[in-house]
This record gives sequence, structure tokens and C-alpha cells, in this order.
Amino acid sequence: MPSPRSTDIDRSRAKLDALGDLDTLRAQAEAFLAAAKPEPADRYDGTDPTRSIWVGVDPRGLVLGIDIAPTWRSRLEPDRFADALHGAYRAAVRTALAAESTAKRSRPTATPRSEPPADPAGHSVEEWLAATRAKLHRVDEQLRNLPAGTAVPDREIRSPNGYLTLRLTAGSVAAITANTSALKWAKPDTLRKDATDAFRAADLTAVR
Repeated sequence: MPSPRSTDIDRSRAKLDALGDLDTLRAQAEAFLAAAKPEPADRYDGTDPTRSIWVGVDPRGLVLGIDIAPTWRSRLEPDRFADALHGAYRAAVRTALAAESTAKRSRPTATPRSEPPADPAGHSVEEWLAATRAKLHRVDEQLRNLPAGTAVPDREIRSPNGYLTLRLTAGSVAAITANTSALKWAKPDTLRKDATDAFRAADLTAVR
């Protein structure tokens, strides 16, 4: 079993943090889990309250697809579109987090027969776990010692047609804004592709 790279750990922690305070996100996932009990799957979907926008993500929270109802304008004002897309995305990620949490809890404890193999370097499972914990501890120390606001610089990604702008914090979507004037005339399929391309440019889709 190969040891995870520290950069992968940093990236995963940063993306979870950017979705919101980790304790809050866990609490939301726990509440959702208690109410909906989502089953582990290959795809998790989220939608906005008007059911005008759907976002599907994989178990890692990467976007698999975005769908926009042809009649979305009859239920959603253009100036609310960006927030609705962000809400659908967050709902999908929250569902994935809750379902995958369920899967980890229900997974049986390893027995001598099912114990994962030692990593290729010859370390035992116990040694690998100890090394991983030490690496996580070092990551925590590095994060605590970083000056505020310099861990990962914020950036913006504009969709190819300029309908949407993703505002990224620590590599994940903190907010979405839109050109509401242009949205009034955008065809749903063109808008869907534009949104998908924006997430792809942000390295947040399962298919690059």
C-alpha cells in the first residue's frame, strides 16, 4: 500500500476547509445522514430548492455532470442563478460526504485474512499507519505556522462564454457569480456547457 503524498493530503484538507468550517460541514453531513441515510454510490446528486439545476459528483466530490432545466427562468430569476448553482454543487458534495462516511463506518474491521498488504517499501500496516499519522501531524503544524491568508491564494475562473465566474479559495469553490444580463439570453445547453467548462478549468471535474 503506497504512502499518500503530503501534497495530496494538503490539497484534500484545503478543499474540505474551503467548503466551509470543517466542524460545520461534518455537523451538516451528520444531520443529513440521520435524515436521508444516503447509500454509497458512484454518483451523488444535488439540486437547488427550485429544482432548476442539478449537479452530480463522484465519491471524491468531483463534478460528473451539470443539468439545467429548459424552463429554469420560469422558476429562478437570473440574479439568483449563480447562488442556485453553488447550492446544488454544495448539496451534492454534502451527500457524497455523508454517504462515504456511512460506508467507512459500516466497513468491517480488518482481520488477519483481510488485512491490507504492507506497502512495497516493506513496512507493515502498523508502520505505515504510524508514518501517515506523523505526516498528518507535520501538515497540521505547517498549516498552523502559515501566515494568515497565504496558504493557497484565492483566484477566479471565468467560464469560456463569460456567463459565470468561480471564486476559488484553497482550490475549491467558495462562491459563484454571474453575468445576469447575459444569462437572460443564454440557451440552457450552452449555459450547462459553460458551467461545466468552468469547473473543469478549476480542476474540479472527474473528467478532465
